[in-house]
Amino acid sequence: MELGLMDKNPTKLEHFDDMWRLESTATLLSHLKGDDGRHVLTLDRTIFYPQGGGQPADTGFVLIHGFDNNKFLVSDVRSKDGIVFHYGFFENLGGEFEPTLEKGKEVSLFVDQPRRKLNSRLHSAGHLLDICLPRIGLGNLEPSKAYHFPDGYIIFLFLNLFMRLI
Repeated sequence: MELGLMDKNPTKLEHFDDMWRLESTATLLSHLKGDDGRHVLTLDRTIFYPQGGGQPADTGFVLIHGFDNNKFLVSDVRSKDGIVFHYGFFENLGGEFEPTLEKGKEVSLFVDQPRRKLNSRLHSAGHLLDICLPRIGLGNLEPSKAYHFPDGYIIFLFLNLFMRLI
C-alpha cells in the first residue's frame, strides 16, 4: 500500500469526544486496495475505534454517498502515524470490478453497537482487575500484557516468586 498517495493529515478520533456515538459522517480522503485483497479507506474523521491498547477494533459499515455499491463493510481498523485505516470489502461487489472512489465524497459511518459495548466492558474489567488485586492481598501480581479480546485471558506476573529466583 503506497502511503504517499494518501492525505497525511491525522484522522480526527471522534470516539474520544463521545465513546457511545455510533453514527457519524466524514469525508473520504483515499481508497486503496491492499495486497491481501481488502479495500482500505482513510477518512478525515472517524468514530471507529482502531485496535490498540489491548482492545480489538470496532466493526460496522460505511455508506458512500453517490456510489452505486455504496456499502463498505468494515472488518478491521488500524492506526499508524495518526492516520486511521478502515479495512474491509464492498457489499454486493462481485467479479473483477474495482470501484473508483473520488477524494472528497461524503460518507456515513455506522459502528456495530453490541461489539463496541462488549469491547468497552472487557477493557474496563481488565483495568478494574489491575486495581483490585493489590487491594485484596495479591499485590505480588503485576499485569504484564493487555489483551481485552472476547476470547482473551489475563496474564499477571508473580513478582515475589520471580524476585526469589534471582
